[in-house]
Amino acid sequence: MFTVFATTAAGVEDLAAEEAQEILDRKARIDGPGRIALNINRIEDAVRLLYLARLVKRVMLKLTEADLDGTQKDLKKIYNAVYSSDFTSFLTSSDSFAVRSKRVGAHDYTSIDVAHVVGQAVIDRILKEKNYKQRVNLDEPDVIFRSYVLHDRFYFALDLTGDTSLERRGYRTEVIHPAPLSPILAASMLRVVGWDGTKNLLDPMCGLGTICIEAACMARNIPAAYLRKKTLQVVRRPPFPELDPESIFNELDSKIKHYEKPLITGSDIKEKYVESAKRHAKIIMVGDAINFKARRLEDYVEDQQGSFELIVSNPPFGLRVGHPQRVEVVYRALFRVARHLLTSNGKLCIITPHVKLVKSLSEKENLPITHERQVKYGNLNVKVFICEK
Repeated sequence: MFTVFATTAAGVEDLAAEEAQEILDRKARIDGPGRIALNINRIEDAVRLLYLARLVKRVMLKLTEADLDGTQKDLKKIYNAVYSSDFTSFLTSSDSFAVRSKRVGAHDYTSIDVAHVVGQAVIDRILKEKNYKQRVNLDEPDVIFRSYVLHDRFYFALDLTGDTSLERRGYRTEVIHPAPLSPILAASMLRVVGWDGTKNLLDPMCGLGTICIEAACMARNIPAAYLRKKTLQVVRRPPFPELDPESIFNELDSKIKHYEKPLITGSDIKEKYVESAKRHAKIIMVGDAINFKARRLEDYVEDQQGSFELIVSNPPFGLRVGHPQRVEVVYRALFRVARHLLTSNGKLCIITPHVKLVKSLSEKENLPITHERQVKYGNLNVKVFICEK
């Protein structure tokens, strides 16, 4: 039995747990802010989760954990926990390793202190058990261990992902937008709004096309890590010699529905964003699944009423770029367009920090809020809203 430990965006842990449970048909649980965990019998299931999950950043095998109190005594607890854990089978004499450490909360030590103690525990245990000193390579290690000090808990895990987060899908090669949306948040919005690949979907402020591309990939069963195969840590260094990740990838790739033609439209006022979105969609094999076009938001009020069942978008925040008055104009236009375009029972889903404005406009346009949740957008606390016609 293995315990899989996965990180996700804060605020969507329940959605990530649901997704993991659907993928593996095993109960997943929320393990804390930005974390989920589940028990598996086969390491192959961890690879499946790593390859398919759209809502996780990193997948690891949890090796041990410990309670902490924030004092210097924790470092001894951490050392003992790591030293006594079952990690030695993941290292050979020719391997190098690194410890990537993260700390959240108030403690009498730093994340550097934690990484040093964890690394020393690994070296000491290997030296005692196998009689050689394990090499450390912080730049290009063969094996990556992760240590997390999260308030009063310590976790030690074997990383199966690598140094690049799974939210880096590989298709977004042109980051010319000042505030591109995380694919994990895009996929979370699509999941919470009920996107199943059969409804008529619009993103009228699509930017680089992330929401539309994630929607198309979901409709076609294209794995989240499809473009990341060769860079995943589990491929570069399988934790067990008998594990063959590529055979698992091939099996899952055979389920891709290249023929699916979802009804997805994406537009933006800036043509350079639209052209970039088209190129991104082509990279991930959904260029023919999305109708991208340059168009002003306001022009949608001229279209036929009830044209879309879902509108999912990331409107401008106006916090780093743009002007607050212009932002209000855009939001008013968005709600007017939603009122005009949505079918009966159609849904508008947006992510925004402008809570009061959204609540005011939902009442004015008679699009009552049926769901709201706080999530982390980078370092910002924002909300995802669903308004239903």
